[in-house]
Order: sequence, then structure tokens, then C-alpha cells
Amino acid sequence: MKKATIIHTFKMHKNKLDKITARPCSNTGGELIIVRHQKGSTCLYMKDEEGEHYMRTKRDEQKIRELAQLRYETALFRAAIDEKAAVEKCIRILESCKDTDKVFDEMPDELKPYITPDILTDKGYARKWQRERVESARRRQAILQRNTIQVRNLLPDEV
Repeated sequence: MKKATIIHTFKMHKNKLDKITARPCSNTGGELIIVRHQKGSTCLYMKDEEGEHYMRTKRDEQKIRELAQLRYETALFRAAIDEKAAVEKCIRILESCKDTDKVFDEMPDELKPYITPDILTDKGYARKWQRERVESARRRQAILQRNTIQVRNLLPDEV
């Protein structure tokens, strides 16, 4: 994959992360939802300034939804900030590095005939592929000619 494509992909992903981090987080007045497992069952608690309160699934369903969504959005926001910083760092590093595809092109023209470009570059790979295709075509042509001669030798001479 070309470096420009990788950078473009990172920038597109960064834009998605920007949208996530730009959203304002809802505020529920310091309330949190806590999940505990006791004696094989799951219990949900709401924690606020007064302490922890047991939440009943049926009665407090709307409040549970709000607090669970808030907990998810908060975790997503924090993860997006961390990931965005890592992506920005990758973009900075990649943009500052020299492009390997351009190394051969920047070499003096007098030296290029003596250089075998690395196959990792696009041009080097293209040259190798083209050379192999030509050699393969020549081998097939030689086999075809040899087989044609063998068949002609098997045919009776025309009178």
C-alpha cells in the first residue's frame, strides 16, 4: 500500500474521531451506574452524592437507559481522544519520513542502469513483474515452437 493511501486513510479515520470528540457529553448531575454481581445475579446501582441506590429493572428502566448510555458515551469519548492522539502522531511521523517510492527516482540517471530497485516500491515491483511476464511469454513461445516441430516430425512427408 502506498504511503499516501495510508496517510489518507488515517486522516479519514481522524475525521470520524473528530466528530465523536466534538459531541457534548450529557450530564446527569454526578450520577453513575454501577454493575455488581452478587450470588449469581446482576444488580444495578445508581451512585450519586447521597450514596448508592439499588435500581429495579422495571421501575427504573428509563433511568438505567440514560445512565448506561452516558457511561458508554463517556468511555467512547475517552477512547476516541486517546486514539485520535495516536492517529495524529502516526500521520505526523509518516508525513515527515522520506517516501521509499521516490528514492530510486531521485538517484542520478547515470546510476539507474546499475541499480536493481527494491520490489517493495511500486516501480520496482512493476519492473520485476513485467520482466517475469516477458520471460514467461518467451518460455511459452519456445515450448510451443518445440512442440510444433515435434508434431511436424511425426507427420508423413508429403509426396
